Amino acid sequence: MVIRLKSLGKKGISRLLEISGEKKRILIFSVFLAAVSTIIQIIPYIASYKIISLYIDSFQNSVPVDTDAVFSWGITAVVSVLVSMLFNGGSFVLSHFAAFRIIFNLRLRLAKHLATLPLGYFTRVSTGEIHKSIHDNVDLIELFISHKIPDLVMTLSGAVVVFGLYIYADWRLGLICILVYVISLLIQFRIYGDDGVKEEIKGYFRALEDINATSMEFARGIPVLKMFSMSARSFASLKKSVLAYRNFALRFARRGSRDFIIFTILVNFFIFFIYPVVIFINASNPDDYGIVLTALFFTVLSNAILPSLMNIMSISNVIMTINEGVERIDAIFAVKPLPVPANPEKPRNYAVEFDNVFFSYHDDLPDNGSGEKNTERRHCVVNGVSFRVEQGKSLAVIGRSGSGKSSILSLVARFYDADSGSVKIGGMDVRNMSESCLMDSLSIVLQKTFMFEGTIRENIVAGRSGATDEEVLNAARLARCDDIIAKYGLDYYLGGGGNNLSGGEKQRINIARAILKNAPILLLDEVSSALDAENELLLNQALTELKKNKTIIMVAHKLNSVIDADEIIMIDDGRILARGTHESLLRDSEAYRNLWDMYVSADKWRFNAGEREQ
Repeated sequence: MVIRLKSLGKKGISRLLEISGEKKRILIFSVFLAAVSTIIQIIPYIASYKIISLYIDSFQNSVPVDTDAVFSWGITAVVSVLVSMLFNGGSFVLSHFAAFRIIFNLRLRLAKHLATLPLGYFTRVSTGEIHKSIHDNVDLIELFISHKIPDLVMTLSGAVVVFGLYIYADWRLGLICILVYVISLLIQFRIYGDDGVKEEIKGYFRALEDINATSMEFARGIPVLKMFSMSARSFASLKKSVLAYRNFALRFARRGSRDFIIFTILVNFFIFFIYPVVIFINASNPDDYGIVLTALFFTVLSNAILPSLMNIMSISNVIMTINEGVERIDAIFAVKPLPVPANPEKPRNYAVEFDNVFFSYHDDLPDNGSGEKNTERRHCVVNGVSFRVEQGKSLAVIGRSGSGKSSILSLVARFYDADSGSVKIGGMDVRNMSESCLMDSLSIVLQKTFMFEGTIRENIVAGRSGATDEEVLNAARLARCDDIIAKYGLDYYLGGGGNNLSGGEKQRINIARAILKNAPILLLDEVSSALDAENELLLNQALTELKKNKTIIMVAHKLNSVIDADEIIMIDDGRILARGTHESLLRDSEAYRNLWDMYVSADKWRFNAGEREQ
C-alpha cells in the first residue's frame, strides 16, 4: 500500500470547506453579521466622546449643557449596544451552525473513507494518530469556524473603521497610530515568516500524535508496570514523547517571547505615541483646544479596538494550526483504497492458492517535491511462496516469530496486495473479487480479540446481521459460550473492549461470531496461544465445530494444535522451508524435527520447588 499525498492548491479554510462538502453561504452571512456588529459597537464610543465634548464646550463657553443632545447621544449609545448584541448573536448562532455542519460532514466523510481503506492501513498507523485527526483536529476546526473566523472579521472590520475615523479626524495622528500597529505586527510576525515555523507546527502535531499513541499504550501497560514495580518513568516511549513535547514548547516559547513582549507593549500603548505630537502642536498654539479634543477622540475610540488588536495574535496562531490540521486530515483522504475491479468475479469454489507470491511492507519517505511520497520497499516478508489448499482441507503455517506467517493470512484477506504473483480463491485473483464477495467468503479469528461496545448479542450478531435469537444461541452453544450466556445473558452490556470478560471468554464470543457468519474459508491466527488450559480446551472444542466443512489456514505456535492438519508448511524468512503432514515432516525435515523436539521439551518442563539455581 503506497500513500500518496497530493500537492493541493487550496489550503486552510478554503480546503476545509471543500473536503467537508459544505457551502460558504452560511459562513459568509455569519461573517457579514459579525462585521456589522463590530461597526455598530464603535457607536457608543463615539457617543461617549460627543457627550464629553458637550460638557467641555459648556465649561469653556460658560453656557448650560445641552441636555437634549446628551440624552440623544445616550439613547443612541444604548440602542447601538442592543442592536450590536442582536447582530453578534445572529453571527454566533450562524457560525456555530456552520461549524457543526462542517465537522459533522467532515467526521462522516473521514469515517466513510477510513471504512474503505485496507485493514493493513490500520496496522501501520497508530490509533493515536487516527484519533487525533478525527477528534482533536476536527474539534480545533470547530473552534476556529465558530469563534476565530468571526473574531478575525470583527478585528479587521473594527481596525479598518477606527483607523479610517482616525485619518478623517486628523491624518497626522491617524498615520502615527497605524504606523505603530504595523510595526508591532511586523515585529511579531517575523517569526512566522521563517520557514522553520512550519516545521515547528508539524513538530507540534507529531508530538501530540505521539503522546496520544503512547498514552494509550501506557494505559494498557499499567498492569505490567505495577507487577514489576516500575514507575511511569520506566515507560520509555511515553517519557520520550512527553519530553519531546516539552522541548518543543520551551523552544518555541523562547523563540517568540521577546517579539511577543514588544508586540504587546506597542499595541497596548499605541495611543500614547500621538501625545508628543499633540503637545508639540498645542505648544505652538496654546489657545487652540481642537487638537486636545482630537486627542481625546483618539483616546476614547482606542478602547473600542484594543481587545481586537491583541486578538489578532491568537487568531494567527490558530490559523497556522488549522492549516496543518487540514493537511493532516487531507493526508488521510490521500490514502487510496485498494483498487476495485470494474467487473468483479466470483470464485468457482473455495480453494485457496498462492502462486509465487512476493510481498513486503513499504516505508514512507519525505516528499521528493513531485507531489507524491517516495516509497522504499523493505526485505520481502513473503518471498516466492506457492501452495494450494483444496476446498474443505486445512493448512497449518508454522515458524519463528517474524518469519511471515501472519502476512500470509493478511494477503488472503487482502489487508494488502501482493507485490507480485497472485493470491487466488476458487481460481480467481482476490484483486478481481469485490470486497463484499471476498469478506463473505472469509471468517477471521485473530489472537487479539475485538469486542464492540454493546451487548453480547450485538457482538455475536456482528457476524451476520438479521440473525434470529435461536441462531445466535446456537452459535453461542457451538462456541462453548453456554457458561457465559448462563452467567450474564445475551443482553449483558459489555464496556469498551469487553474488559469485564476474560481473554478466553472474549475469544469464544469471537468464535461464536465466526460460527454465525458460517463463511466457507476460515483464517485462524494464534487463537489459543495466550489461554489457560481450561479455556484452551473449550476453545479447541469450539474450533472443532467452526472448522467443519471449511477451507482452513491457521497460524500456530503450539505444534500440538496443527498435527492433524492436512498439510503443514514451515516458514522461515518469508520462504517455505518444509511442507508435508506431521508424520512426513518428522521423517524428512530436520528443521521440523528440531522444532518439534523443542516444543516437546518445553511442554515437559516442570517447576521443581526443591531446587534452586546456584
